[in-house]
Amino acid sequence: MSTAATEYVKAGVVGVLESVWTAGLAMLRDTLALIDHLTRFDLVALFAPDRGLGQVWPALWWLAILVATCVFFSQIVAVVARGGWGASRLLLGPVHFGIALAFILSLSAGLVAAADGIARGLLDLALGSPDFARVLDPPPADPDAPAEEPVTGVGAIFIDNPDLGEGLTEMTRAIIMAIAGALGSAASVGFAFEMVVRQAIIVMLIAVSPIAAAGLLSGATSAWWWRTARWLAAAILLEPALALLLVIGVGMLGSASVCPGCWRGR
Repeated sequence: MSTAATEYVKAGVVGVLESVWTAGLAMLRDTLALIDHLTRFDLVALFAPDRGLGQVWPALWWLAILVATCVFFSQIVAVVARGGWGASRLLLGPVHFGIALAFILSLSAGLVAAADGIARGLLDLALGSPDFARVLDPPPADPDAPAEEPVTGVGAIFIDNPDLGEGLTEMTRAIIMAIAGALGSAASVGFAFEMVVRQAIIVMLIAVSPIAAAGLLSGATSAWWWRTARWLAAAILLEPALALLLVIGVGMLGSASVCPGCWRGR
């Protein structure tokens, strides 16, 4: 009876630990599907006149023009006080400001689309899937492959009951799966947070970019624009960086190979 009770408790603990892996894997898949949704947004549509951002967009432009006027006159005073030093800024500043206002939204939308294309190109090239949600799916079975050919890649790892190799006890295997599931859950939360913050930062920086562009009219305030541009570029490039991280991580984990009869498919 003591042995039976021990085995019963052990089976329950193993079941709980394995459920942590299953939950973490499901959470990671759902998060990747959410990332697909968050990374496919149209910046131009967000600033359409019938949207909330579109209603304040003209007001931000007028505010930028007001700030630009103040900055321009301050630059004139600075040039006069310095005996003509910085006069080139008086000529080139308005040109730079006009170019920034003319292309800021369309250029940003193009860069976001380009970053999304690069990210999905990396996923498709390395993992055979252009979507984040499907990078963990096993590849379709090859009907011409021999039965004894080992299963490799994500088909051997990212399943509900993966084979971790021989020589592991049931409890040890369950503990490893639970740790991996907990790490997967934490990673999914981090991925989702990054993509939500990324989208918010991109929209916010584009909204204030006309005001930042007004700083181009003076050498003392030109850092407004370049600092905004650097942060915007970093936020846009976060998606390709995440795709590269997934390519490297899934590629490393998917290098294992097991016998087809050693694991139970989903």
